[in-house]
Amino acid sequence: MAKNPAKGSIRPTQVRIGGFLFTIVWYDGALQTTTDKFGYFDATKQEIGLTTELSELRQAEVLLYEVMEGIAWLGGRHPEKDKPHDVLSYLDVGLISIFVQNPHVLAWIQSVCAAQKPTGLA
Repeated sequence: MAKNPAKGSIRPTQVRIGGFLFTIVWYDGALQTTTDKFGYFDATKQEIGLTTELSELRQAEVLLYEVMEGIAWLGGRHPEKDKPHDVLSYLDVGLISIFVQNPHVLAWIQSVCAAQKPTGLA
């Protein structure tokens, strides 16, 4: 699986989760794992991997998903075992801290969202 960070793009290449700096690796094409089709979070390598095969909006969504996995990891939480309210309680605080510590990630997500054409609106 070739690693190809997007050159000349504003895609983020790092994100700080708590006190840990994670590298964001962008892959051309689908990921070649049995469990992670669009992205992964690897605490051991301090790495988040994402495919560029998706639309930019979907890439932003998957990045947020992987960051939320990092927030859960940081807090020693298990979203599949926690009550929904408990999950939301640590994710909302975690996401705000991610955006405060990583304004470049928020700027990229905002630019992707701003480029979308609303559908289904009267």
